[in-house]
Amino acid sequence: MKYTILLFIVFVFLSCNTLQSGYYNTNQQKTFPSVQSYIDTTAKETGLDASRIIVLKDAEFKSIATDIVRDGLSTYYGIAYKSEIISANELNIKSCQGQIIQLYRAIPDKGQFLKSEISSFEYLRNLHFNPVKKTMVILYSYKLGGLTKAKILPVIDGLKDDPDFEYYVISLDNPDIVK
Repeated sequence: MKYTILLFIVFVFLSCNTLQSGYYNTNQQKTFPSVQSYIDTTAKETGLDASRIIVLKDAEFKSIATDIVRDGLSTYYGIAYKSEIISANELNIKSCQGQIIQLYRAIPDKGQFLKSEISSFEYLRNLHFNPVKKTMVILYSYKLGGLTKAKILPVIDGLKDDPDFEYYVISLDNPDIVK
């Protein structure tokens, strides 16, 4: 009987979610004193290029947050090419590394994808997309810890040697940055 109670207590405190949270270092809580502090910390902790990390203005952040929730996006937002963006909503599994790489490689086969004009999204208008490159737009939050790093860095590493590849990482951590 004592063994059963002990096993139950261990199960409750070491459930899969708790173990996963500890392993992947998720659900952290931090506050950043400035946008630059956030960018510097994120670049240092992830190895991402600081010049590719974007912190949106609050109105833009609200707009992208609405789109993310509506479309059920998580790690990847989409891929910009020329003046259009192809949403990661085109993927069966919206956070799948293999599918986003396949989508990237399938561009510019324009016929099979639903595209939107970049200019129709206020939060994308101010990003300087190179019209001859395929720019992956990635969503990032430090709160997802190793889960996000495990999904972002392998994709960037797998495509970085492609001369047509660029990326932007849009921060989803606006509420934790003091402005």
